[in-house]
Amino acid sequence: MNDRGIQVLEQYDLDVKRVIKGRGAMLAECSEGYYRLLEYTGSAARLIYESELLSYIIGHGFPLVSNILRNKENALFSADSAGIRYILVQHYQGAECDVRNREDINRAARTMAALHKVLDSVKIKDAQYIPELPDQLDEMRKHNTELKRIRSYMREKTRKTEFEYAVLARFEEFYVLGQLAEQKLAQSGYRELNEQAKERGCVCHGNFNYHNLIRQEDEMAVINFEHSGKGMFVRDLYFFMRKVMEKHDWSRRYGAELLENYDKVRSLSAEEKEILRICLGYPEKFWKVLNHYYNGNKAYLPDQMKDKMRKVCQQQANKKKFVECTDLF
Repeated sequence: MNDRGIQVLEQYDLDVKRVIKGRGAMLAECSEGYYRLLEYTGSAARLIYESELLSYIIGHGFPLVSNILRNKENALFSADSAGIRYILVQHYQGAECDVRNREDINRAARTMAALHKVLDSVKIKDAQYIPELPDQLDEMRKHNTELKRIRSYMREKTRKTEFEYAVLARFEEFYVLGQLAEQKLAQSGYRELNEQAKERGCVCHGNFNYHNLIRQEDEMAVINFEHSGKGMFVRDLYFFMRKVMEKHDWSRRYGAELLENYDKVRSLSAEEKEILRICLGYPEKFWKVLNHYYNGNKAYLPDQMKDKMRKVCQQQANKKKFVECTDLF
């Protein structure tokens, strides 16, 4: 972002009071509110879809989203003198959702459910541009295949690190859990329900995490819809819930309250709950740490990676109890 970005703001019908430069963005304080000016490298079709989706959400009673502002020429992006394209996105002042705060977690669950109710059966003009989210069963299979590859690599090393010895000692336990989750998801009604959701026009946020939730008094704004797409809403719930449960050592109390608050706004079906339980049982964090290890500098393992793997192993007993709680799912 350079000084040409400031000139781009002149293409918008705004009364700009102050401009603050940041990393990869420019924050404009205007009489009409706050906006972020961002470089845009995506396709025009994707931008049209996002704009129509956000307008649809706002029009159906969910106003707190990061809408994309059109310029004086009614275009979604503006270019500077060098041809670099920018978009102007509504910005919300406030703190991110605090996943260590119970009320924030529960408010986020209610916010997600309210958003999902709006995003059920989305009908927009350019519906052909709505992307489909990755299939979770396919992702599990890819992750399991990668885990086998990483184990083979570690076994073949003649000089192993303490980290690698520790991983190999617990590998079979986590790998079996990954295979079991894959088998259960394949045998469940996931594929059929996911296809039905896509056909109905259900659109997920795609990256529903605390970074994309901004406190606004008693509500929360939801931002950054660039990963949104068609699929089952369980995907959003799983993504957010797994992060929360890892922060709270798979506390039954936190998990029960999260699900209860979601269910107050949008009821989960028995099939959705079972799919959620299966997904939560997958050793996602174990795979994630090993994925970073395998694709990173193996000659130097940061202490943070070792700590993360240690925490995964320490939490496994509580996670197992949580996933097996029949009164939760």
